[in-house]
Amino acid sequence: MKLRVLTYNIHKGFPLVRKRLVLSEIREAIESTKADIVCLQEVVGENVQLEKKIKDWPAETQFEYLADRMWKHYAYGKNAVYPKGHHGNAILSQYPIQAFHNTELTIQSLQQRGILHAMIEVVPLHKKLDIFCTHLDLLGKTRTQQLDRVIDLIRNQVQSDHPLILTGDFNERGAMVSQKLKTQLGLDDAYFLSHQKMGKTFPAWLPMFALDRIYFRGIKLNNVEVLNHSGWTQTSDHLPVLAEFEFE
Repeated sequence: MKLRVLTYNIHKGFPLVRKRLVLSEIREAIESTKADIVCLQEVVGENVQLEKKIKDWPAETQFEYLADRMWKHYAYGKNAVYPKGHHGNAILSQYPIQAFHNTELTIQSLQQRGILHAMIEVVPLHKKLDIFCTHLDLLGKTRTQQLDRVIDLIRNQVQSDHPLILTGDFNERGAMVSQKLKTQLGLDDAYFLSHQKMGKTFPAWLPMFALDRIYFRGIKLNNVEVLNHSGWTQTSDHLPVLAEFEFE
């Protein structure tokens, strides 16, 4: 059985170069991937100021709006909290989410971060899969501290022989994250394993840095790609990564 997983930083529903909400375009774009599980970063849970200013602002939360037509199950982790609202990470799934938990990773207040963990039941196979969605700091020192927390969290919550997928915007340009995750958790970078190079995702209009990644273990990788055709450059400052796995 095949399982398609997408990771995407949606930049709160706004492209960097245009000041208009493109949430409907984002929904159509992610639906077109036919992903079974969608991991999103910078998803707005509430913003009372924008709700009043933007006429196309959805009545529901952004993650409910995006999940509405394809993904029956979803989870949200509130990370960045401010007077007008909050945003964070979200996981949309076609399969039931048995439980989920959000863990704060914030080290310095200007960058409020977290990691969302969802335990998903892949119904046709009667198997459980642990999915993690995170967004790490821009600064190297705090990012390294956050990564150590992520590693400890996964060790404590998932058995070492259990399949898992870790996705997100890691804000890292080099190989430090990949090396630590491979050495300490046995996780592979899907894109690097398949293409022997990093998958560049940022900035969307001229990708130079591999910030967005999918790591995995205990499940077979069929293929992976950075979605870089023209439509994706108009919906966020990041490009998404789509991987197809297969349960053996």
